Amino acid sequence: RGEALLRQRQALLGELDDLDQMARGELRLGLPLLGSDALFAGLFAEYRRRHPNIDIQLLEGGSRTVEQAVASGELELGGSLTPSDPAFEYQPFCNEPLDALLPAGHALAGLPQVELRQLADTPFLLYQRSFVLNDRLLGACQQMGFTPKEGGRSGQADFLAALVAAGQGVVLLPRVVARALERPGVVRLPLLAPAALRWDIAFIWRRGAYLSRAAQAWLQLLRERPAPGG
Repeated sequence: RGEALLRQRQALLGELDDLDQMARGELRLGLPLLGSDALFAGLFAEYRRRHPNIDIQLLEGGSRTVEQAVASGELELGGSLTPSDPAFEYQPFCNEPLDALLPAGHALAGLPQVELRQLADTPFLLYQRSFVLNDRLLGACQQMGFTPKEGGRSGQADFLAALVAAGQGVVLLPRVVARALERPGVVRLPLLAPAALRWDIAFIWRRGAYLSRAAQAWLQLLRERPAPGG
């Protein structure tokens, strides 16, 4: 009951702020760890330019972390993989294919593209457990008849790419992220994978929840400036 009262208080404060015609207010926003620099830095700056008096409370994390924070009322909006849970409404933002980053000396590094099954004998560098993309990846591998060997986990794409360069395995990343991580010792190959294995980010909110003008302004900005590949 206490959590419900806190959510009602946040909604009421948002409605009162809206009466001020965006002169002040707060946006409690969640962003995915992967791709935030490539996808959201410019959007964030534009939002601040348009609405300088809106205080933005930002949380970064995997989809599970963001979904839990939205469900509890800690966040008003959150970027996550498109949810299947009917408790959320959402606005699609981008739908990126995955690329494979391989060590330059890998036997497959000279190919124009790589299939998921061809990586069965290579250790996979995975994400933190709060990343739903892990589940999609493991499910796709199992459909291909193998369980990937784990070479390590991290939520930081730069660190994962550094592990690839050190010969520790392969990492599958959204193309918009993978392009920015090409470096000496690392080869990027398009991944041929099942259609379900994509990075489809949407902005979610609790079904039936009041969306403040600050939140609506963020969603409108996303519609004006679609993501690369979106």
